[in-house]
Amino acid sequence: MVRLRVCPFSLAVFFGSAAYVTYQTQQSRQKKSANDSEDDDTNTNNANESATNNTTSKATTPTTETRQVVFVLGGPGAGKGTQCQLLEERLG
Repeated sequence: MVRLRVCPFSLAVFFGSAAYVTYQTQQSRQKKSANDSEDDDTNTNNANESATNNTTSKATTPTTETRQVVFVLGGPGAGKGTQCQLLEERLG
């Protein structure tokens, strides 16, 4: 029988990062939905004004934000910092 051994610190980092990304995504969606409801109220008011002024208003389409999480592991002096700088330059 093969027994897998897992580092508890690595598990904590993984699950902590996953929880943080989930939390930030939910906060982002809540802010967007709050802004969308304000925009809907504004668009309704603009539509009422447009009907009287014979002008049209353009509705905005919401965009979906995606996040990319990258774990960089390695021993001291392995070049993690260099690789992170390159990833930041290339991925933003």
